[in-house]
Amino acid sequence: MSQVQVLKKISVATVFGKVDLKALLAAPGETIKCMRVLGLAISQKTGLSSYGEWSALLGQFQATNLVTGEVFNGSTLFLPEVALTPILVALSAQGTRGVEFAIDVHVKYVNDVTPGGSPYEYTFVPLLAPDANDPISRLAAKVLALGAPADAAADKGGKVAKK
Repeated sequence: MSQVQVLKKISVATVFGKVDLKALLAAPGETIKCMRVLGLAISQKTGLSSYGEWSALLGQFQATNLVTGEVFNGSTLFLPEVALTPILVALSAQGTRGVEFAIDVHVKYVNDVTPGGSPYEYTFVPLLAPDANDPISRLAAKVLALGAPADAAADKGGKVAKK
């Protein structure tokens, strides 16, 4: 196992480095696995920079570069918004003392870039099953208990056959 490096802040840039657009273009439709993050988020820190508003998580975090295997620890974590938002939502729940999570952060090429936009976007994959108290898991269990929908096509947005 490689030696763990301690960073002031963990981010895709500090763990993975600059996104290689040539590598993304060489594999259209594929994602590049950037980093795995394990953590316990305790609170949020916000600020303003020359790039605009930012938000970071404070707590205990470990990130692994999924290409090189390098491991990093830190107490401040910057995540792409797509991965940060669900953690912030869980952190804001009443009575929450912290949010444990484990995710893989990926990057993929975007075909239809808006003017001034980025040619790539981040995605993430949760590595842990949702907590039993997760509201979406509870709702899914309730819906499952109701049984299958009468017409699966209507459930998928398809046209309902006339009877």
